[in-house]
Amino acid sequence: ADTIAVTSRGFADYFRTILKLPETAPVYLPQYAEELFDWLPPAPPHPGVFNAVFAGNIGEMQAVETIVEAAKKLTKRPDIRFHIVGDGVGLDACRRLAEGLPNVTFYGRRDVSEMPGFYAMADVMLVTLKADPVLSLTLPGKVQSYFAAGKPVVGAIDGETAAVVADADCGVCVAAEDANALADALTSLADAPERLRTYGENARRYYEAHFRKDAFLQKLTDVLKENC
Repeated sequence: ADTIAVTSRGFADYFRTILKLPETAPVYLPQYAEELFDWLPPAPPHPGVFNAVFAGNIGEMQAVETIVEAAKKLTKRPDIRFHIVGDGVGLDACRRLAEGLPNVTFYGRRDVSEMPGFYAMADVMLVTLKADPVLSLTLPGKVQSYFAAGKPVVGAIDGETAAVVADADCGVCVAAEDANALADALTSLADAPERLRTYGENARRYYEAHFRKDAFLQKLTDVLKENC
């Protein structure tokens, strides 16, 4: 290969330190979000309700069961509600785990055109992955859409995503698969709504600086020109 583009800084470090590629080999080229996720207004007021939304694939690696376990620990906080939008091999297991929980709603697979509506209702957006040192190098594509929409991010996730959320100062990340810590983080934010607007504004600001589509296309064009 003349060059290699990677979607996270963690991959670039891995290629340099583990695969021993030259410093110039990995080009950091993060994904951008679809335009329909461009900034959405803060969640409309739902008196006495705090909505946490997960949107995306529900597979073995996504550890969505961590969200369900956190919901179990928050049954005494009926104001905190979980909305899980998506499909995948792990959906049935998550549904079984959530049986009897009044604070979890599954919506299944929805057309992408419906997603802005789910984002708009969210006070925070959720992202989870399994605890794995290699998996933690990834930056799930949903993160860019969360940022583009100007939504606070709460994650039970390690590595690159936690670093990006910290850099952006747009939410809270706890250790991957730590349902107790995830429940505590959501409780803290539900009790401090003034932080949500700041986190949302910071998310959008970070998106503009790092993940815009036009910046992606310009960088890709530059890379191609340099190697042709």
